Amino acid sequence: MGCSMVDSELMRAWCSSERAREIWCDENMIRNWIKYWVALAQAEEEQGIVPKGTAEAIREVSDPKLYDFNLLRQQMEETTHPCIPLIWQIEKKAKNGLGKWVHWGATLQDMSDTAFIMSMKETAEYHEELLEKLIARLLERAEEEKKSVMAGRTHMMHAIPMTMGMKFAIYADEMSRCLIRLRESKSRILKGMFVGGGGTVASLYAEGFDGRAVEKRLCELLGLSVPTAPWPSARDHMTEWAYNLSIMCGSIGRMCGDLQLLHKQEVGEVEEDFPRGRIGSSTLPHKRNPDTYENIWGMCWVVEALSSVAWSSMHVFHERDTSTMMADWYYTPLINITATYCLETFNWCIDTVHIYRDRMVKNIDSSLGALNAEHMLIALGRKIGRMDAHHIIYEDAMDSYEQKRHLTDIFLQDTRVTAHFSEKEIREIMDPMHYIGRAEGIVDCVKKSAGSLLKK
Repeated sequence: MGCSMVDSELMRAWCSSERAREIWCDENMIRNWIKYWVALAQAEEEQGIVPKGTAEAIREVSDPKLYDFNLLRQQMEETTHPCIPLIWQIEKKAKNGLGKWVHWGATLQDMSDTAFIMSMKETAEYHEELLEKLIARLLERAEEEKKSVMAGRTHMMHAIPMTMGMKFAIYADEMSRCLIRLRESKSRILKGMFVGGGGTVASLYAEGFDGRAVEKRLCELLGLSVPTAPWPSARDHMTEWAYNLSIMCGSIGRMCGDLQLLHKQEVGEVEEDFPRGRIGSSTLPHKRNPDTYENIWGMCWVVEALSSVAWSSMHVFHERDTSTMMADWYYTPLINITATYCLETFNWCIDTVHIYRDRMVKNIDSSLGALNAEHMLIALGRKIGRMDAHHIIYEDAMDSYEQKRHLTDIFLQDTRVTAHFSEKEIREIMDPMHYIGRAEGIVDCVKKSAGSLLKK
């Protein structure tokens, strides 16, 4: 029975990803622990530290289904130690008594931290796939809406014309930076560890073995970077990962808020997909709520909050501190599962969102020409000077707003404007299509830059 949203049998679809839950579940944690021990045994076999066949003996009993999870939980509570009970079970199951060599020279945090990194690596690979898919779809939508003129908004109010294609291109550019950060940080973040109880692997060196060579080989077998120094208390890379997730979800949350405001009926330029059978309200049957944007937005707040735990986990003492381990074990699965939900679900939103171009045109008209006031400012400013032009257009714009008259009509009656422009010129200046600047060029530019990041 689930006791939180993430593990709820009933409600987890609103905040978690099934793929991420598989990566961060107990079974996969145990699988990663045993993968670590297999790789460690193989590295130690090659150095002559443990008997030949140890790695294979552990590998043969690596299926989590072979282990009694109820017994593991009971013994963990009794011993207050997470991995000792599993080691006991492996010792009993591994052939030829070779299980007694499992975990040789290692300590709990060597194994458990590296297991977390293995799950983070799996998550990173999935996120890279999702980010590439999202960016590709955003670029497609940017191209589709390249000439779809809409009102650009600053401070929630109409500013100047832009295109919906430009908006999608900006989204793609922002998400491309998330992909770059993920790729650039992997070598720093995805690193294993084998340093023993105090960080020196003295237990191996005391017998004349090369502990550093074991660590390098272990990381190679697991596909992880080799650390320069022990990191049980140095959690900066874990914090970097958490903040990468937080930045990604911050971007996603911003875009969800943006689209949600365009969704409201007073605007109506986009609409979240709402198939028959979906229900917006238990009491208002007409509602077609943009619930998915809101769900994602709320979970983005959770990711942001959890990233602060990663920051706090950096404040530990000396060479090892259980407080860090406890915090990591609690927040790390949650932040990864929640961030993956945000990324997965935003992919669906972008893939299915409906765009209403006719409503964009109607909304442009609702500002009675004010959207092109800057264009007239530039044109008239070249004739009489910028600030004099600003004064004239300000007065005409206020008259347009207060009298509910189109600004073009005001200009056509203002001799200060008609002295310099014909009616045809004024109407051309006030045509939104004539004032979108490099909106289309932005789409082309982002397609080139973000598109270059996508694997062919």
